[in-house]
Amino acid sequence: MKKIFSLLCKLSAILIAFLLIILLITPVFIPKFTGEFPTTSVIDGFYALPEHHIDVLFLGSSQIMTSVSPMRIYEQYGYTGYNLGTEQQNMIASYYLLKEALKYQDPQIVVLDIMFLFPYTPESLLNSKEEFVRKSIDCMKWSENKLEFVKTVCDLDSAHEFRNYLFPFIRYHSRWSDLSLSDVSYLFQDKNNPLRGFSIAGCVEDSEDLFEGFTPKDKDAKEDLLPVMEEYFYKIVNLCKERNISLVLIKTPKADGSFSEAKHNSIQQIADEEQLSFIDFNEKSVYDAADFHAETDYNDSTHINYYGAYKISDYLADYLFNNYSLTDHRADTDYDYWNKDLEIYTQKTSFPIWSVFHL
Repeated sequence: MKKIFSLLCKLSAILIAFLLIILLITPVFIPKFTGEFPTTSVIDGFYALPEHHIDVLFLGSSQIMTSVSPMRIYEQYGYTGYNLGTEQQNMIASYYLLKEALKYQDPQIVVLDIMFLFPYTPESLLNSKEEFVRKSIDCMKWSENKLEFVKTVCDLDSAHEFRNYLFPFIRYHSRWSDLSLSDVSYLFQDKNNPLRGFSIAGCVEDSEDLFEGFTPKDKDAKEDLLPVMEEYFYKIVNLCKERNISLVLIKTPKADGSFSEAKHNSIQQIADEEQLSFIDFNEKSVYDAADFHAETDYNDSTHINYYGAYKISDYLADYLFNNYSLTDHRADTDYDYWNKDLEIYTQKTSFPIWSVFHL
């Protein structure tokens, strides 16, 4: 019996040591996205913020990542915001990222891009490719929200395996040949994000057929929403109501004109029913009021460049100023780090406007 007990103890020790090694090396194997559409540094940067210091939270896909600069808004009015957009962020991801964010911050306003209420990746039951769903989940801290997020994804789409999310090493173990020093060094870097989640897009879409906004003609035209996306959208609506948060719906400009009047009407109806604000930059009157120009402000058919983002951000800054009572924190010593980060942000975005056309 003693030999058996000793053997079991040794086997248990080996198993525990193996699991500890796996847990330690897993963060190295998980891909880091810190360049274009830097999902990893966006979410890590949010966690790095001091708690209860955010006035406005922005949620949505890469379209909002490149469209809204919270630092630009802070520079204009002193309102603190964070762009928690991630690539192909569907409504399920938006909901769970919002739940997670509310553990750390008390935003007065949530601004949500509603693109993913409509089909975007129709071949996926989640309306997003697996790699993009994982980008949001992998970067979250382990918590009840993350576990619930994973369970929801796996229950809705059997192609997603719970074990692969619970133990990411299973999913990423084959990356060993692609690992670099940056996979290790990133773990020890300062996670502060001076851009506050904003993703700089520098090119200009040079197509001749760029969308310049629609003029409403048929108010009865409607397009159906995806049922699962609609379900989680209303979870966001209800969560904001519970927390006394003002929810603002927006749609950023799309150069391909795919956000149609029918989609606009469907969202406007919901906004009216729920007493929500809806800002659609694809509507001609709003497009023009933002001083948006197709020949200079689009990055590609889906995203806008940083020059266009300044126009969207300025429009939103004015909208917040005119419709809400937010605090100007620029002279508040508790927010001195915002002013320091604003200097870093300015350096990162101060290249000449003409250079945008040549990036």
